[in-house]
Amino acid sequence: MRAPHPAQPLDEQRAAAWIAQTFRSEGHTTGPATDLALSARATLRADVIDGSGKLGVAYLTRPERARLGRELPVHHEDQGDQLVIVAAHGVSGTAHVLVLYDYDYLDDEERGPHREQTSITSKLKLRRDVLDFLTCAKTECWR
Repeated sequence: MRAPHPAQPLDEQRAAAWIAQTFRSEGHTTGPATDLALSARATLRADVIDGSGKLGVAYLTRPERARLGRELPVHHEDQGDQLVIVAAHGVSGTAHVLVLYDYDYLDDEERGPHREQTSITSKLKLRRDVLDFLTCAKTECWR
């Protein structure tokens, strides 16, 4: 019996494409990745930002988490599905940014119909989290 391939976080480019697709499916235009000031000392890269510059999503990889260090809000696996949203500052003013941690969205590197379940599960979880964020933005009037 073959051992399963080890799970790895979703590739950042793939995740950003799925996030942008979710934004567009909800009627938002998207702009290019944007650097936003998280504090006087730290810059957060929003991989996807809406056309107004007021809503964004940062998909954080290990190097980005290491670079930002203590500037990031603490996120533990035991927090369940609680969204991590931060206020950051860009040219359009304050942006609400959903912070996603890559280790919450796992995939394996083998492709093919017999291995798609991990990818599908990660994509659906990512989509759900972004939709929850966009719904929160509407109800909290962040736009």
